Amino acid sequence: MVFFASAIVTIVISVGIIIYVAGSVGAIPQLFSRFVLEQNGAGFDSDAGGTTNITFFGLSTLVAAAPMWVAALILPGHPLLPNKVITIIAAVTGVAATLLAGRAAITVLLVIIPVVIWVAWRLITRGAPRRPWRNWTPLVAAVAAIGVVVILSALGNTSVERALNRVATVFTGQGQSLDDRIRSVEATKLLQAWTQSPIFGHGLGATIPGYSRSDTRPWNFELQYHLALFQFGLVGALVLVVAFAVAVYGVVRALRAQPGLLPAVLVAIGGAASMLIANGINPYLQEPGNMWPVYFVLMIINVVLAPALSARKGQE
Repeated sequence: MVFFASAIVTIVISVGIIIYVAGSVGAIPQLFSRFVLEQNGAGFDSDAGGTTNITFFGLSTLVAAAPMWVAALILPGHPLLPNKVITIIAAVTGVAATLLAGRAAITVLLVIIPVVIWVAWRLITRGAPRRPWRNWTPLVAAVAAIGVVVILSALGNTSVERALNRVATVFTGQGQSLDDRIRSVEATKLLQAWTQSPIFGHGLGATIPGYSRSDTRPWNFELQYHLALFQFGLVGALVLVVAFAVAVYGVVRALRAQPGLLPAVLVAIGGAASMLIANGINPYLQEPGNMWPVYFVLMIINVVLAPALSARKGQE
């Protein structure tokens, strides 16, 4: 039910973003009322030669959901996952909405996470018999993604080009935007402040004298993992690493107990990994509603292992 609900919500949010952007650039009449747009925190910026850079509350959902459903598209089907028709619709609309939103981070995750998940699946299932058509699935998915890019570019809006250019800056460091340069300075400031108390950190609510990103919340920064190191020091960072290692160990135990769950577990891991990575440059996990991809993986681990643990205790 969680997988199905996530796919449906992905489609609804993505279609809403596509309609909103199309109405904002004049491709179609704006179908949303002012009240609906205000409730969704919608904002549109097209100052840079027709590009789009929008704000929309549902965008944070796509951080995890869009890469998750692209990964599901190129993995084998599973009874816990929606059927391939729904998966394709969720993946295609998610990719289209992400590109139109002009968010480089989500675009990078759309490329990297599904590829990593697919490689992991191939490695884990090496030697297992495969259906011949399955070997063509990544190519079909790549062609579909290219088709989405071509169609959006043909609509006359250059938001796709902007998104791809932002992706290029991630790897080349050239032509960085103002936000990128701000985060670079922020990273330097947080690391310099951390070196003043490297073991235990400065504590929750600590500020950096003479530097802040917000006058009303000077203790808050976008770079969450730099901030964690600044606040908690090496001791706190070690605790977080141990917690992550325990979760990874739980995933391994769950897959050993139920190897047939591999496709579903990998799809869930794709969503969690996307959110955890994106949280490094934007404080997504400060919003409790955005924690669902991480807790979803933990839920699967517990659902798989709890019966086994109960049975073992009964035998003892």
